Amino acid sequence: MALSDTELTVSIPDEFTHEQIEDRYRSQIDRALNLINPDLTLTFIIAKESKSVRAENVPPESLEPTDYAPETTNLNPKYTFEKFVVGPSNHWAHAAALSVAENPDGVTYNPLFIYGGVGLGKTHLLHAIGNYVREHQRQLKVLYVSSETFMNDLLEALRSSSHSSDFRSDFRNKYRTKDILMIDDIQFLQRGPETQEEFFHTFNVLYQANKQIVITSDS
Repeated sequence: MALSDTELTVSIPDEFTHEQIEDRYRSQIDRALNLINPDLTLTFIIAKESKSVRAENVPPESLEPTDYAPETTNLNPKYTFEKFVVGPSNHWAHAAALSVAENPDGVTYNPLFIYGGVGLGKTHLLHAIGNYVREHQRQLKVLYVSSETFMNDLLEALRSSSHSSDFRSDFRNKYRTKDILMIDDIQFLQRGPETQEEFFHTFNVLYQANKQIVITSDS
């Protein structure tokens, strides 16, 4: 995937996936992108094509195993894949979320965007991804937040940065050093241009480092 000021290019595994996205989800994705940046357009390319381009432009970043250290993830241990009820309305989202959890390489489904109405399990899937990764790849740094938490953290950093630059540095360290960042209900980030700008830069930093991003929206 590549992101510029006006275009988001996303790699997908095959033509079948492309057709499914175009038929089922394209309009919802376009609406969500419009909330983040009205100038963004979305382009899909098949993964075989994108991997060669990505290899030339972005130096690979290996994730060296490290000793596990407890950290704040905001994950609810009750939300797992085993407890998720799969149905016609969410089976595609479940399959994609499980794929990301099993292989959070930041390439195949990055970002993973989960769209759906209230009560269809979007939040459950985010927690399930995080809990699965924490169980199987404990060296990876995982963070789940709601869009409200992201905005509140940013506002606090902006208010405090007039006294010390440490607060803004702490904010960026919290969000930009994760291997997997998951933000719930991203549609609420449209409320402030500074929030959108900070999210955009955070997105770029993580993506360029091959870190996994998962976001949800219901509008």
